[in-house]
Amino acid sequence: MRILWFALIVFLVLWIVAPGLFHKALRRSEKTAPPPPTPTTPQPTTDVVACAFCHLHIPTASAISGRKGVYCCEAHRNEAEGS
Repeated sequence: MRILWFALIVFLVLWIVAPGLFHKALRRSEKTAPPPPTPTTPQPTTDVVACAFCHLHIPTASAISGRKGVYCCEAHRNEAEGS
């Protein structure tokens, strides 16, 4: 009979204590979860043009204008326009 009472007490203690421990562990794991990744902001785009001589793509700000188009350097402009 003592064994039954002991088993009943152990069962009741586990029945009362176990859910609290489970929820506490669950809350702890939620706190340590990594934060969601932040969305990255897109970088501003730069317009590019192709050199009329070698077809290299360069930023518009770096391009050298000529009569027949834009070029990547003075040498290509001079060769293409014959000056």
